[in-house]
Amino acid sequence: MSQQSKNLFHYLSTLPPTRLLALYSDESCGALVVRSVLQSGCLSPLALQYVMRLAVCGGSFPSSQGWVRADPAARAEHEAAVANMEAMCAAYRTESNGSAAGVGVPATGLTLTDEFYGGVRACLTGDPKIPPWDPIPENHYTNLLATAESRGRSDLAKAERERGPPPSQDDLVVHTQKRWNAILHFLVGSEGDDGEPAPPDAAVQFLERTGLMAPDDNDKNALIITSRGYEFMLSDVNDQVWQFVLQYLNSLESNPGCDEIRHRAIVFLVSLSYCQVGDGFLASALSDEYTRTLMKDFAHFGLLFVRRGITKKFTVFYPTSVAVALVAGERGTGGMLDSGAGIIGILRQQQGAASSPGADATKSLAPTNASYAPASTLALARAIASPAPPRDRLAVIVQTNFQLCAYTASELHVRMIGLFCDVNTLRRLPNVVFYKITRDSVKGAFRLGISASQIMRFLRMHAHPMLRTGKHPPIPFNVEDQIVLWDRERSRVAVEEVVRHQCQTEEEFLAAVQWAEDAGCLVWSGRGKHLVMVRHASSHLFATFVQKWRGGAATRKSDKRAKKGV
Repeated sequence: MSQQSKNLFHYLSTLPPTRLLALYSDESCGALVVRSVLQSGCLSPLALQYVMRLAVCGGSFPSSQGWVRADPAARAEHEAAVANMEAMCAAYRTESNGSAAGVGVPATGLTLTDEFYGGVRACLTGDPKIPPWDPIPENHYTNLLATAESRGRSDLAKAERERGPPPSQDDLVVHTQKRWNAILHFLVGSEGDDGEPAPPDAAVQFLERTGLMAPDDNDKNALIITSRGYEFMLSDVNDQVWQFVLQYLNSLESNPGCDEIRHRAIVFLVSLSYCQVGDGFLASALSDEYTRTLMKDFAHFGLLFVRRGITKKFTVFYPTSVAVALVAGERGTGGMLDSGAGIIGILRQQQGAASSPGADATKSLAPTNASYAPASTLALARAIASPAPPRDRLAVIVQTNFQLCAYTASELHVRMIGLFCDVNTLRRLPNVVFYKITRDSVKGAFRLGISASQIMRFLRMHAHPMLRTGKHPPIPFNVEDQIVLWDRERSRVAVEEVVRHQCQTEEEFLAAVQWAEDAGCLVWSGRGKHLVMVRHASSHLFATFVQKWRGGAATRKSDKRAKKGV
């Protein structure tokens, strides 16, 4: 499968139809997969409307032509919507008699696939179980201790007490952040913060296989970051996680049971998106051994937190905000710091029933502009307001004088910002650093393979909460324009190899220019000197044309003379 898939639903559109239909018809979570497709935005608004119309018509309609206006724009929009549904195996075109349309046969009808229609009907008539597993009760660990002690297993009770209390939402955020910080520290070659584990071997292999790191020319046993690695560093956390998951899915190609494992992995990811961060689920509730293996693998990358139980039967896994938001992150809600991320968070926002635990602490904040807030503004604001902000928080303020102020206590964040800022201008306070954005520092970032759009996306993504209210732009206009202009300086002059041709007559010049324009290879022409310049790649074709034209001109000239002699 292509490694260029942007998200899970783009990846689904690349799967063979049989595999995608198998996901829709999955006995345990097929309805959830269909529901996530409907809620994700991968189907256009018109395609969604068609799905709803077809669902209440028994899944098919003999002629959809009456749904479309006569003008070409409406026809094009209709065709795009139908193609969108076909790409997701949601529907197929049919002939007037209801059978699937063959190649070259005009199709007027539209029918939902049986698998997709079954999922839509399940969503409309009876909600699928959300979340797909039963969360453990609040007194789960208390009951385990009481049971162990009542049976005389004081050793098990002691081991359970040593594991400490179950993780809170903040503990899950710290767990994920430590995993990713370890990977990013390894990527830039810096030492991790205290308490951060080394990245697992699977993560290091991923960095090399995807081209984010490459062997050092001077030391074959060492790895150094590449231009793609710098791009990866400045990406959103959800994008980084998706690249890991995509590489994991692609690595299954050599496995004999790759299709089944991939199927279970996608179902598991979709199921996680309907969980609430902070809820725990028994590993024994997972339907098969494949999914339990996936649970362990995802835990290595920080998507899950696995807490061992008294026995394997009581092992509990906790989805982190990154895992929950991986599927629903495209909706603009979700992120590393968002405890209400995922589709559950989206549904609660739509119903107006959700209330943030820290809402009282941030009532003074104006409504957030969602396009500039891939992570939780409220959580970030609370962290910055605390006396000692955690290391995983980053809030950036860019001033009109090109000074950058970053609220952070992480050395990793300082290194990341230093990729496009002048490191000689670094000034530090206990929880804030100051940098200067200069022409040389930005051009140095360009030489590393970082683009202007990536720099500005990074600044918007980590803008201070007070800059996300919509009253002020997250990046001053003069700074944004200047970064774009510095980027365009690299392409002010384009060097192109051309062939210079000197025409002998006015007629030859006009014919040569006309041919070069039609062929799309004309670079420059000067009528005064009868000079034509064409691209080198087309020079042999141009020379052939000129030779033929001159031969024809000589023939015409001799014929003209012969007529005059007669």
